[in-house]
Amino acid sequence: MKFQAQNPIEVANFVIDLAKKDGKYVTNLQLQKILFFLQGYSLANFKCPLIDSSFSKWKYGPVQQDVYQSFRGYGSSPIVAGALNAYYDNNGKLVIKRYPMIDQHSLGNTEVFNKLKVFTDKLLGKSAWQLVNMTHTHPSWKNDYDKIMQHCADDYKNNEILDCYKDNRESLND
Repeated sequence: MKFQAQNPIEVANFVIDLAKKDGKYVTNLQLQKILFFLQGYSLANFKCPLIDSSFSKWKYGPVQQDVYQSFRGYGSSPIVAGALNAYYDNNGKLVIKRYPMIDQHSLGNTEVFNKLKVFTDKLLGKSAWQLVNMTHTHPSWKNDYDKIMQHCADDYKNNEILDCYKDNRESLND
């Protein structure tokens, strides 16, 4: 089941909306790890990335930097709304729109979308720190610890994301 990789902020909005619909909340830290494991899930199950972007190796685990910047204002508090896109139109008028979120139409596949919803719901049942610990025990993070602390580690490669997902599959209730 191939599909086109999606904008990371649109995937983040999907996670935030799903959490709200389920009466849950998500913090930026938790959101980062959920996106990382969604990427691994997609690589394992659909043989293609869900998110059209990279993940950096930071002190508290994987971070998708565009999403981090969009929601950093929340600090450690729950994110209450999806990301906005502000720009000036051709007439110089400020336009503020909510970024869309992924859905079965953007993925072009209802089955894939439904599977992503089920897996995301499982991820939302994990605390941020449970997810952080899963990424920290994996060699893809642990072996780069010194570089991570010096802010010079390379971004995650897709094979590292896939391996981390596979190694944590049982804990993720997949």
